[in-house]
Amino acid sequence: IMCVGFVLSLECTAVGNAVILCNSQSLLLLAGKMLVGHPISSMEATGAIVAFCGAIFCSIDSSQSAPASAGGKTFLGDFLGIVSSIGGVGYLIFAKQTLSHMNLYVFMYLNMFTGSLITLSFISLILREPVTFDRNESTGFFGWLNMDADRLPLEIAMVLWCNFFGTLGYVRAMQFF
Repeated sequence: IMCVGFVLSLECTAVGNAVILCNSQSLLLLAGKMLVGHPISSMEATGAIVAFCGAIFCSIDSSQSAPASAGGKTFLGDFLGIVSSIGGVGYLIFAKQTLSHMNLYVFMYLNMFTGSLITLSFISLILREPVTFDRNESTGFFGWLNMDADRLPLEIAMVLWCNFFGTLGYVRAMQFF
């Protein structure tokens, strides 16, 4: 949800707006904390004020750089950025609750598997892009298995280094925050 929302918001709004709104999980978590009546420390409040002011300045500055193809769709792009951030908050809350009840590697596998299913569903059902269950490089579900330099070797590097180790480190560090 985070990644798909971010990519879609880039189509409709300025890059600055998309980045800021898609990465505002901390502000949403703080707002949620306020809504349920939990106390907020002065450091949290100060951080939220600084982040909000920075978001306003960046939004004003980047409003002139919205894609020409966006037209009047900047509100939609901003909305998709917020949806992306809400997806991130949902992931953080769900992961914190779930991780204490299962093995880290099982969690990581289920996380990646579920993300793949959500992305595939979005591509085929919402975007209505053709998806075939073969090794076609453009439409194939298994197109990444081709031994071309920009397919399988690149996919292995991305999955192992970026996704697995990066997300593994991120999830492992969640217990301290």
